[in-house]
Amino acid sequence: MSSTWLELRNMLNQEQTQALEPKIAVARILVGAMMAGVVLFFVVLLLMNPRFTMKVGFLEVVGIVFALPTFIASFIAPLIMRRPVVTEIAKMMVTEGKNVVDDGMITRAFAGYQTILVIRCALIEGSTFLNLMIWRLEGSITGLIVALTGLALLAMQFPFSGKAITAVESLIDDAEQTVQRDLVS
Repeated sequence: MSSTWLELRNMLNQEQTQALEPKIAVARILVGAMMAGVVLFFVVLLLMNPRFTMKVGFLEVVGIVFALPTFIASFIAPLIMRRPVVTEIAKMMVTEGKNVVDDGMITRAFAGYQTILVIRCALIEGSTFLNLMIWRLEGSITGLIVALTGLALLAMQFPFSGKAITAVESLIDDAEQTVQRDLVS
């Protein structure tokens, strides 16, 4: 393994970046579909003549108690899931003796990014749906506020090209650092 790995920050060239665009489009469709499901459900509930009250009952407490850990988990779970992805890319580098970023590494890194993204969005989406349903059943504005917060968090996950490419580069960079660290020790 050569020291050129340390020179690979912002390593994806224009051709590799363009090759990721169809995969990024799929990730956009996934996140967009999750957002559309929540928005459509919200619109249906609005059309069902919703009630608005300021009371906080048992179901609202359940919704909040469910939403807070899942919203937090949506940021912690990717940190936990990142390690196996980085390890797998590092193993590819070592076993194949590569010191350049190739399509296999990029594909694996993007697959890891997409998996992490889907799990993060699913956590947010689940508690958002629950709180929309609680809002419909109880009419409390609390459920609506928590659900709209979830929708905002879901929208923040939308994979713009720069965001997705930076995440892929970060996974590959972490794998390179893992290999370098293992070579030193």
